[in-house]
Amino acid sequence: MARRPAVRPPLCAELSPINEYRTYRLRAPQRGFYWARSGRDAILVRPNGTIVEVRPGLFR
Repeated sequence: MARRPAVRPPLCAELSPINEYRTYRLRAPQRGFYWARSGRDAILVRPNGTIVEVRPGLFR
């Protein structure tokens, strides 16, 4: 069975865009995608809001 992508966190969740992704050794996002910080985690988000990748515990 194929794994479905995670759903975007609720609107009340704190998402801060990560503009300097290279500083945190994250790969460049594809066109339209973006890296965001949610608590201590970095998440890669598609333009439609689904989460593609999570890097847990990247921030202390």
